[in-house]
Amino acid sequence: KHNKLVTTTLTQLSIPKVNAGATGDIFLLADGTYDHASREPITKSVIVNAANKGKAIIKGAPIDLNSLCTFEGFDLQYKTTEQTVVNLRGGCIFQLNKTHFVNATTIRCDWLVIRSDNCTIKNNEIYNKVGLGKMVLVGSGSAIVKNTKILNNHIHDHNGGTGNGGETVRFGSSEAAKAEFNTEFGGNLVENTDTSDDELMTIKSSANNLHDNTFKNCKGSPTFRHGGGNKYNNNI
Repeated sequence: KHNKLVTTTLTQLSIPKVNAGATGDIFLLADGTYDHASREPITKSVIVNAANKGKAIIKGAPIDLNSLCTFEGFDLQYKTTEQTVVNLRGGCIFQLNKTHFVNATTIRCDWLVIRSDNCTIKNNEIYNKVGLGKMVLVGSGSAIVKNTKILNNHIHDHNGGTGNGGETVRFGSSEAAKAEFNTEFGGNLVENTDTSDDELMTIKSSANNLHDNTFKNCKGSPTFRHGGGNKYNNNI
């Protein structure tokens, strides 16, 4: 039997309540607008949801997901000048969130960065990014990140920037290009992008599968820069 906590205080979402929880415990954040004071991670395999989808708004510093947790149903408006907004690790599931972070810096800023194997990003709306950096980035530097699933998201309105580095999505890097990432990018709608980069999506790794996506009104296009054994099927 799992414990369930409905809370109206944001501090209970990370430390100490969530990270003192048992596997499978459920934490629900009540409706309202919450200002998160400083970056904190969720480190336990728990379920953290908005009590009502889209009605718990979190502003301020990001919450990282560093465990096999589920994080669902929030309106996320984080603000940071750090290059990475949210780190995703530990096989976490990030789903059904409205994700429109504050564009707090004109330098490169990556919104959702997957840093370990078996993470899932699905059924989210990710939108209104201005400037360089990725909305979704799988791996960073020489890191090899396997079995990411990015499914049925609406990714839209990424604009601005100057020069290279304005891709909306990237898998891997030149250093890790020969590694098999096995990323699945399927059923997504990507639209209304106009950045300084001609590469809408940059594939710099191997054995990825892009299928059943729709790309609409985008200046750039999916680009297979490095790697091999990638699949591109049934996209519009």
